[in-house]
Amino acid sequence: MTSPRRAAARRGLSLLEVLIALAVFLIAYVGVWQLMNLSSDQAVELTNRNRATQLAQSKLDEVLSGALALQSQGDTGFEDAYNAPGFTYQIDVADGAVSSLHVVTVTVTRETPTSTVKVQVSQMVLDPAQAGSTQDVQPLATTTTGSTSSTGN
Repeated sequence: MTSPRRAAARRGLSLLEVLIALAVFLIAYVGVWQLMNLSSDQAVELTNRNRATQLAQSKLDEVLSGALALQSQGDTGFEDAYNAPGFTYQIDVADGAVSSLHVVTVTVTRETPTSTVKVQVSQMVLDPAQAGSTQDVQPLATTTTGSTSSTGN
């Protein structure tokens, strides 16, 4: 049987047990902290990749609409630095299989200290100078033929 004096002396935790529990907690905390940092970095990279895709599609639309000339351009910063900080674009125009067909590739890049995001969007485009329009059609020449009828009375 245990003496009541010995049971009364064992009510709390020893200093060694507290230190071991604290060490286990800190090791788990460091692991969770590193996972949070990694997931945060990946979320920022995904945000940059999505924004780069939007900007590349926007520049390609500008080329298709004629707002930008159908010619190659080197690395250029975006005009709107507020909505596209650190992003640059490059436009490559290559000849297609047909003489009036071009392959337009827009590349948007953003370099950060930890990673580089690079997105390319390509599309085949007819040369607007050779595509023509419905207004270019010349009207058909119309000829009228008259007929006369006579009644014999």
